[in-house]
Amino acid sequence: MWESELKNWERTMSQQELGVHLSFILHKFVQPELHPMLEDIAKCFQCPEDTLRWEIFEKAQTLGFDTPTGALALALFWSHGSMSPEGLEPVYPDPSLVQQMLHCVSVMCVTKFTEIPEHGTQLIISHSVKVGGT
Repeated sequence: MWESELKNWERTMSQQELGVHLSFILHKFVQPELHPMLEDIAKCFQCPEDTLRWEIFEKAQTLGFDTPTGALALALFWSHGSMSPEGLEPVYPDPSLVQQMLHCVSVMCVTKFTEIPEHGTQLIISHSVKVGGT
């Protein structure tokens, strides 16, 4: 039941908006040293910039893609641009991977911040913000 509610909430916005929402939600719950990275993620979802996208990806590799912040960074990385470094033939991910990873981030948030997923779902929906310009 909670996962259906979560998916319905995700469907109310574009991938870009969902990425920004999740970065703001995570900003409220993670350790302060991750705040600059989350701010960069939100900025890059709103205004894609390839150099920043690669910087975020490299930080996420160190952090780990099994963390909510690292997984959100991976969704951002997949959201635009090639996965190949400059100078190599461009390789683009399957477009469905972005939505799947954003959903994984939502599920991680729901299960990480509360013991009961239903409460976590309500928590992230209630912390959702109106993102201007998206």
